[in-house]
Amino acid sequence: MKRTNIVFIFLGLLSFSLNSCNKETDYVPSRQETKEFDLNNDLINEIRIQYYAMTWDGIGPNGTGDLIGAEIVPINNTKLLIKQDLGSLFSPLKDTIHFQMKVPYFWELSSQQLVEIKTYINKWPKEWTVLSNEINDFYYLAFTKTTDTKNELGWVKIQIDKSTGLIEIKDTKISDQDFLIIGKK
Repeated sequence: MKRTNIVFIFLGLLSFSLNSCNKETDYVPSRQETKEFDLNNDLINEIRIQYYAMTWDGIGPNGTGDLIGAEIVPINNTKLLIKQDLGSLFSPLKDTIHFQMKVPYFWELSSQQLVEIKTYINKWPKEWTVLSNEINDFYYLAFTKTTDTKNELGWVKIQIDKSTGLIEIKDTKISDQDFLIIGKK
């Protein structure tokens, strides 16, 4: 009798563990930590990368949904370079930036969205979407900072992990010259 009970318990545990291994669990992304960065080593942060979450309620097949996103926020007299209709993420093409840019480029004080993930029919996809027209291993953001004593141009090389939404700064360059080539050290 004891052997029979032990065999049934063993078979039950084995069946439970096999079923739980075969069952696909739904992916639920998590929001990363907000961080600020001092790009020119003057002890004043120039940018903030912040994550946000929202829920909407609507109609249609995907009526209600959730979204997690990340944006870059220029702070302390910093402006980001935007290309009209394309945003702030640049591929590594070594564009030359100046304090005075011509259309379709312009300097902007507002935040720029970088990456997001949102539900579709109440399920999360497995990857985050980088908000760029091009898919690259890394991207560049260009910025300018104005202080009482000088103007600086700079670029930041970032990498975006599409499985977690994590944005990492990989390299940066700052100059007080009249121009700077994005990506060139």
